[in-house]
Amino acid sequence: MSQSVSDFIFQHPVFTQSESFSSASEIDDFFASVSENAVKKWPFDLTKSGLETKYLSAKVYPETWKDDAFCLIQAEIFNGKNKAVVEQSFRFGWNKQLIIDISSIRKEDSDAYPQNMRIAHRLSEKNFRFIQAYDKSRKVSESSCICIHASSEFTKQNIQTCGGYVWANNGFDFLNHRELELTRLSFKSFAKKYNLPITDKNLRLFTKPCHFAAYSCGLMINYHGKLYHAGKAFLLQHSWFGIQKASSANSVERKYSHAYYTEPLPALRRKRALLQLSKNYRSFIRNTYKRTFLSCISHKFKAMRRLISYKFANFYRH
Repeated sequence: MSQSVSDFIFQHPVFTQSESFSSASEIDDFFASVSENAVKKWPFDLTKSGLETKYLSAKVYPETWKDDAFCLIQAEIFNGKNKAVVEQSFRFGWNKQLIIDISSIRKEDSDAYPQNMRIAHRLSEKNFRFIQAYDKSRKVSESSCICIHASSEFTKQNIQTCGGYVWANNGFDFLNHRELELTRLSFKSFAKKYNLPITDKNLRLFTKPCHFAAYSCGLMINYHGKLYHAGKAFLLQHSWFGIQKASSANSVERKYSHAYYTEPLPALRRKRALLQLSKNYRSFIRNTYKRTFLSCISHKFKAMRRLISYKFANFYRH
């Protein structure tokens, strides 16, 4: 017996019926063009990842003068210790292109931020497999996609709500060239503020969100009372719009994400993922580390020399 989208929602053990839900027939009519193989990859079914889903709402909204009809779903994704509130919508373009918009992944628990990143990754991967399966079942004229707004919003505990840095590590590209240019301009100002060794020529090497996430020059930057490498510190406070297309399976940003999340050791994640980026970018990072290292040694040497001179001056004065 085939399974429908409404089956995932209404037969779920923690489901509670309310006015926030459309009927099963309305939901299935909305997803009527989705093949059975694609339905099997329903993105909110995360049981194989050790996570459960509690649906808070699943509403189909009728077509309006501005937008196509869309289905908005809000759910809690959780395990024994951690919980994230997810909101995302589904809609179909005029050519039956499937567009998924992840509105937010919120977390209130201050000690569950690492798990929140994992939930974001697992949901992102499930959505990606879902749009890939959907596109395989139709004559593709335009690739289906996942859209995100990487927001720099924070909770009361100063925990980011899965924003710029999280999505940059999850295989997303910039929505368009304008988003890339805006991010470059913002990063240029950030570099100037913290005296980072970045030139306009260097900035041309940054073409994907993962390039900003991977950037590190050896200097740690204090942000909200914690020390971060420069790329992470920047993306924790920069908002941007991103996209991930079903046709981008072999893209550099997808390869970076795969390397990042398959590395079990946190200390090696960025280093392993960095190997997926271009030789020119990696060479730039290595040279930056060398310059920073020599600069730090020179600074320490001058400080030590001033200290010794000061002690000698005081000794002879007495």
